[in-house]
Amino acid sequence: MTSSVAVPGVEQPKWTRLPIRTRPHRNPLAENDDDHPECPEAMNQRLPDMYPELMRVAVSRRIEFLDVGCAFGGMLMALAPQFPETLMLGLEIRPKVVDFAQKKTLALRNGDVPNMPTHHYGNVWFDQLNVMKFGSNCFDKAQLSKIFFCYPDPHWKRKNIRRRIISPGLVQEYAYWLRVGG
Repeated sequence: MTSSVAVPGVEQPKWTRLPIRTRPHRNPLAENDDDHPECPEAMNQRLPDMYPELMRVAVSRRIEFLDVGCAFGGMLMALAPQFPETLMLGLEIRPKVVDFAQKKTLALRNGDVPNMPTHHYGNVWFDQLNVMKFGSNCFDKAQLSKIFFCYPDPHWKRKNIRRRIISPGLVQEYAYWLRVGG
């Protein structure tokens, strides 16, 4: 386990320690009553709620970067200032983790976190979704330019192969969502 080193005279950001306890995994095959869009058009109708500042400027925007299994959103938060006009979505199956990431995003958007870089973070959002079951309800063909899977397969035993987020059938679906060159 690593610990963060405190730098004298520099206040640590509010989000360096996780104030929640959550399970490390959730069964992706279980029947849950999680909310999910019925079709890609329904997902597009939710965009103004997820990205209010950017959608006011250009209504025709679409999500381009997807982080599957985003956990607490660290990677998308690091990419947000580098791609300020690109809509990024992190999808996670665990509800407590998504709630934490959404609160972090809202705090950063409101400027409530001291010692953070000045960026609007209006291009990042996190949502709870079982991508294995409902991912095709969210994205159209060739919509995404990037899909990230940082820690894709916690189910390493052969008997759990059907729970893996990277599998031949799902890879075909991910390829369908990616545009040429993505």
